Amino acid sequence: MTEVLRRVNPLAKYGAVLPVFVAVILSKGLALPAGIALASVLVLLSCSRQPLRIAVWVVLGLPLLAATFMMSLAVWTPAPPTEAPLFALGPLSWSPTAMLTAAATGARIAAILALALMVGLTTDTRALVRAAVQNLRLPYRIGYAALIAFEFVPHLRTEFQTIRLAHRARYAAVAASRRFELRRVLGGLTIPIAIFAGGIRHAERVAVSMETRSFGLHERRTERAQEPFLRSDWLWFIGLLALYAAVIGFTLRSS
Repeated sequence: MTEVLRRVNPLAKYGAVLPVFVAVILSKGLALPAGIALASVLVLLSCSRQPLRIAVWVVLGLPLLAATFMMSLAVWTPAPPTEAPLFALGPLSWSPTAMLTAAATGARIAAILALALMVGLTTDTRALVRAAVQNLRLPYRIGYAALIAFEFVPHLRTEFQTIRLAHRARYAAVAASRRFELRRVLGGLTIPIAIFAGGIRHAERVAVSMETRSFGLHERRTERAQEPFLRSDWLWFIGLLALYAAVIGFTLRSS
């Protein structure tokens, strides 16, 4: 497996996937979203190198998610009164019509998630913002403000891990029988407060840093990295559109 999909301009991937999102949302049957989900998973796993944990989650988690939505939604989907249920569990019953309708809904959800994973797992947020600013002429004030918001979540995750390690080191010498005392349990409830305070300090540092760099003063800013839309990006854009168009055409013709 190669990392070729990570080197594609993010706009090519997003531009090819957005109309497919609309097609999946507007679809009614089961075959079209199922085909889109399968094609997205194959592209993701064949054109990018993913950790084994993520690959297993994608391969097993998407069908399990679709099956969960199918079984749960089928209970609440009305069926013809003369139709006999496939099986029943107490007051709950699952009819063929309800199962088919719910399966189509679950497949649409799985297809949307597969498309999002195919693009999201192979795209750097910084590259996406740079590509939008440089190629779509998105105002850098909007682009980099969004990038700061995206980067805030990993910062909070790092803060949480640091605080959790500090708590673990603090109670390392405490006997296991005393770690669940009330004052120590209540002390763990202060973690959200510490994360909130750390987030405020981080926001202040970012604001000062942006101010010292005259952010927003000029119409344009010099970019350290460039994200040009190359001929290969056009080929990927056309290729992804052709792949999904072929899947949609095949499923519509066979249904």
